Amino acid sequence: MSILGVSPLIDSLQIPGGIGLIRAGQSTQNSRGAFVAAASVESNLQPVAAHNASGRDLLQMKEADRNAEAIKVYTKVRLFVSDDGQASDKLRYQGRIWRVTTVKDYLIQGNCYISLATLQDVQQP
Repeated sequence: MSILGVSPLIDSLQIPGGIGLIRAGQSTQNSRGAFVAAASVESNLQPVAAHNASGRDLLQMKEADRNAEAIKVYTKVRLFVSDDGQASDKLRYQGRIWRVTTVKDYLIQGNCYISLATLQDVQQP
């Protein structure tokens, strides 16, 4: 058993049906030297567990993102942030779009990734 033992919790607390993962492809350079954004691909991310971020989670986020609604996501698949040389992954959760802002690798301790994501869109009234 790992130190954190989070991996079995992801399976037992997973969200039925999973979460939509929207991953942008690598941009390409056209004949004029301009970069063209690739199309995004949406897939289903399972198993996954998520809840509202609070407390110390918010301190890990950039100050500009702390006022936005945020969620904490537990996955067994690595999510990407824009610092990784590509566009940030986006998640479709509860009918809303969330941008992944932080990813922590706990594969050795708990066989999972713990990520934070901020709300990108606003619900329609």
